[in-house]
Amino acid sequence: MKIFRPLWEDGAALAPQQFQQQARWDEHIADTVAGMGISHPWGVVNAEFDTAALVLSRLNATRLVVRFQDGTMVDTDLADNLPPVCDLSVANGSEVVEVVVALPLLSASGGNLDNGQDSERPRRWKSERLVVQELAGHESGELAILRNAVTLRLSTQENTAYSVSMKVWQYWRL
Repeated sequence: MKIFRPLWEDGAALAPQQFQQQARWDEHIADTVAGMGISHPWGVVNAEFDTAALVLSRLNATRLVVRFQDGTMVDTDLADNLPPVCDLSVANGSEVVEVVVALPLLSASGGNLDNGQDSERPRRWKSERLVVQELAGHESGELAILRNAVTLRLSTQENTAYSVSMKVWQYWRL
């Protein structure tokens, strides 16, 4: 069952679904971190890719579960959208190609939600509206859902505007 992380926005009418979904997300994070059982609870838990896309010099993730050093959890099975395809053709001529999973840095001055307008820096979150079932009853209602704007980037790209987790894919040319 998917988890829909609520977007807590001004003027939102509160519904049971928002609290239920937030509680499910918090429980999922706690369970994942506890299951990692390591001294540094961040990193790549699972990363799967479409190998057929490599023929076209593209890296296409089919599943990502990662936890960034700031505690942000990304799980494309349960709550987040898959990142856009990474174009590997720009790395032609490189002996080693490394791809990292990245999330835009959180700005303390706001402007972290992508509102569809151009921005000087990448935005950390995207939103969408979905109909979500209330778990205790039979009602459903539309919720504003928060999605992490995770991307796959070449390690050689300018990544200072991103919180880079670690490499999720590496290729050596023979």
